[in-house]
Amino acid sequence: MKKRTLTVVSMACLLSQATPVFALSPEQKLAQDYELFFKQQVAAENVTGAAFVVASPDGIVRIGTAGHTDTSRKQRINENTTFRVASVSKTFAAGLTGVLINEGEFKWEDRLVDYVPAFRVKGDASQVRIQHVLGQSTGLVPHAYDNLIEDGVSMERITDQFAKLSYVCPPGDCYSYQNSIFSLIEPVIEKTTSQNYADLMAEKIFRPLDMRNASVGYEAFVNNPNHAKPHVKSKGRWKTVRVKPNYYRVAPAAGVNASALDLGKWLAAQMGSQPE
Repeated sequence: MKKRTLTVVSMACLLSQATPVFALSPEQKLAQDYELFFKQQVAAENVTGAAFVVASPDGIVRIGTAGHTDTSRKQRINENTTFRVASVSKTFAAGLTGVLINEGEFKWEDRLVDYVPAFRVKGDASQVRIQHVLGQSTGLVPHAYDNLIEDGVSMERITDQFAKLSYVCPPGDCYSYQNSIFSLIEPVIEKTTSQNYADLMAEKIFRPLDMRNASVGYEAFVNNPNHAKPHVKSKGRWKTVRVKPNYYRVAPAAGVNASALDLGKWLAAQMGSQPE
């Protein structure tokens, strides 16, 4: 039997009833098994609400949901409920960058400082290329100034702090996970296209893939009546908390919102379902 790729993504804001199917394909059988596992985990952790999608190169295999958008239990989660996808947003930033490079806006090998002149480090900042930013290989200390993102400091003020950073390895030689530095792809994109990052994401990614619930930004998330609230566990129980805008300030790193249905379409596209 020819091997096939199958990808699963799950989201929880802290499944649906399975339809009887006869003569299940291998993909459907795997999806059915995953749904059983997922339901068990949701029940075991008493999660307020969650959703999952299983996708193959041919498209979406199965979507499942459970629970509610918050602990008031007034609104059930469905396939169109949006979640904050957090650092999965980086895959969208890289996808948009690839599209723009293919269109000739800039190149992977271009120097970051040519688009973000304010970028300075202890050392030769011109060594950092676009491919290093997107590939998490800038060579700078990992998670640089994530604490300032969490404290609500603006990206402009965080960028000023980069001059204090030193290389731990030459750019391209080691893995160095970033949020704030990764998000410097946003000014690169906006400078070369003269368009807003969120608008470009909608134009180049969301609409072509028919991701109808997907968006970028804090306002887009909280203004959507069908969104899953964040939760924290306190004294063994889940508590609904307010959405914080902090990480939305680094949109390429953590600013995308999407539903299970949207992410199924994104996953299928990553596996080659829509090469155009």
